[in-house]
Amino acid sequence: MTRPKRVACRQAKKAVAPRRRKPSRVNFKPFAKRSSTSTATSTPWSAICSTPVSSQVSVFVSLDAGQQFVPDSIALKVNDRLVASHLYTEREVTALQRGGIQRLFTGNVRKGDHEMIAVLTGTGPKGKPYRRAVSVVFDKEAGAKYLELKIQGSRERQEPLFEFSEWE
Repeated sequence: MTRPKRVACRQAKKAVAPRRRKPSRVNFKPFAKRSSTSTATSTPWSAICSTPVSSQVSVFVSLDAGQQFVPDSIALKVNDRLVASHLYTEREVTALQRGGIQRLFTGNVRKGDHEMIAVLTGTGPKGKPYRRAVSVVFDKEAGAKYLELKIQGSRERQEPLFEFSEWE
């Protein structure tokens, strides 16, 4: 028994359009206005995304060290849990050196005592690399709490100083 030989087909194949899917039976109108009898709530998006003021903690960063410290990165921990980290660009460093303040973290914290640790890396005077940690224990009560991490230059010691301060 011999196999039949395959013959190459030289005819041009017809382009076949893909089959269209049948529309679903659900009456979906993506841009239709909702009726007033809709079950969805009309809560504004800002109210959904914002943190409640009674448990809110915000941390800000300011730089007043001149050329004594140029930050590269910062990591923020609350109760040994990393809550924020940031890598600085040249543009952000320039803005901080000109007096800008950066909001690093806004989140919820329960009432009571909490420990906050900030780990900063950067370059100090004469291009010396720095990696320092600064911590603060704060008491969270009802209402918002605002903390500022100040990076200041010390002329006597010729090195940067890091400290937390609380806004009233």
